[in-house]
Amino acid sequence: MTESNPVWKLLLVEDDIPLREDLSNLLRKSGHSVVESGVGSTAVEQALAENFDAIILDMMIPEVDGLQFLTILRKIKKTPVLMISSMPELECRINAFQLGVDDFLVKPVSHVEILMRIQAVLSRSLPHKTTIIKIRNVEIDLKSKFATLNGVRVHLSPAEFELLGLLAKNQGKILARKLLEDAIVGADRVFYSNIIDQYIMRLRKKFGKDLIQTKFGLGFVIHV
Repeated sequence: MTESNPVWKLLLVEDDIPLREDLSNLLRKSGHSVVESGVGSTAVEQALAENFDAIILDMMIPEVDGLQFLTILRKIKKTPVLMISSMPELECRINAFQLGVDDFLVKPVSHVEILMRIQAVLSRSLPHKTTIIKIRNVEIDLKSKFATLNGVRVHLSPAEFELLGLLAKNQGKILARKLLEDAIVGADRVFYSNIIDQYIMRLRKKFGKDLIQTKFGLGFVIHV
């Protein structure tokens, strides 16, 4: 990857303008590329015309609602879809899953949760991608969740592995501190202001100081 490449290319379909702007800003600040739409018919055209990593879809949108959108999309594409809705009823969720939605969130949505849900959906939907990444003398097995240095397995905590894996999957891409913080939510219950710096320091001690580079004011990167 080059530094200009996004981590994810997302289609955000939401007619509530303040919410759409809030989510769009969140995703862009996390380093992702976002195409926005507030109308179902337009969103369908965009979803069919372009290849997105995932679609964030509101259930109640004008012209073509979320369930109709899913019906049309699933006849042609298998793009992962995370649906969001203000309707918590079980029947709504069942209808959505029957039509092929990959995940369902009830509004209001948490910033941290929506990032993690998208990541989980993409992890499940892209099994064809290699699960082993090699960077010089480091090998990372994303499926088995372990890493080796010169062929020798290195002990990593869940949070250390999440950070290393995310940086490795986006070689050459500067990942913002906020994105890395979100990645370790659930992997480590202890959280403090400089937690990312502490984990990066640990990873450098285990794999060498040159593996992960700091871009001051921007974030961290692993170069090929």
